[in-house]
Amino acid sequence: MTWIPRACASLVLLAPACGSSDGEGGGTDAGSSTSVTAADTTDSSAMTTSSMTSSSMTTSSMTSSMTTTPDPSTSDGSDSTPADTSTGDTGIDPTALDDDFDDPALPGWTTFRPEAANVSVEGGVLHLDPAVNTVWLDGSTSILLWKEVEGDFMATAAVRSHQAGNVDAPPPSGFRFGGLMARDGGGGPENYVFIVLGTDTDPSVETKSTVDSGSTYQGPSWPTARGEVRLCRIGARFELYVRETDGAWQLSNAFDRPDLPAALQVGPIAYNNAPTAELRASFDFVDFEPLDDFAACQQ
Repeated sequence: MTWIPRACASLVLLAPACGSSDGEGGGTDAGSSTSVTAADTTDSSAMTTSSMTSSSMTTSSMTSSMTTTPDPSTSDGSDSTPADTSTGDTGIDPTALDDDFDDPALPGWTTFRPEAANVSVEGGVLHLDPAVNTVWLDGSTSILLWKEVEGDFMATAAVRSHQAGNVDAPPPSGFRFGGLMARDGGGGPENYVFIVLGTDTDPSVETKSTVDSGSTYQGPSWPTARGEVRLCRIGARFELYVRETDGAWQLSNAFDRPDLPAALQVGPIAYNNAPTAELRASFDFVDFEPLDDFAACQQ
């Protein structure tokens, strides 16, 4: 089943954002990785919105605009010149990690916090149905399906966030998203970057960088809760792209993360930071490619 074509298009930078995420609190503490299993989405006793408050987000960390040349964010929150070094050739072939989700057993994938979502595959589509009050924010975590990727890479996914009973309807208001993450799986405080599509107060594209369990993010409006997202890495530099179906790739945000190791956990995530379970994040594919020039991310 292929509902989002993979046609390439030229880069068009995002116009100034229509808004920003606000008050994305709540969620759970970090969990452990296990093999892929399905979980009951109704168990949310350990997940309360009171565990996080919007006070942890400063005004500067929730900027409401995306510039045409996003400032990179370093591990200490300051601006810096983008890194010009690569992590080097590691001998890993990222293209061997591609998955069109034709096998319901999900070979090669590991699940972080399987209790945070129900995981299923139907008709060549991966579905993540996250439990209520789950979120990737600060030290709180949700579901992540990951493969280890080492070195410089480009990961692309077709994702649609929708109501569980209506594939054409975006999820209702809340913080309900699905997309791609690159995470340090070495333990300790949370360190990652991601790009997701879904709904806060309206359909949005959200990008987030979390350094030692402290998150900064942007969540401007986006025409739809479905499309393709792309996460590119060269050395310490991460560039995050998004496009509508059949549209042009747009640079959504960029971060400098010299603290992140060469080997990262990369793959689909979903979270439903709301008191009702009204999100299904569906993925038609996740593709990986080696990368030596960010220009390839625009094609």
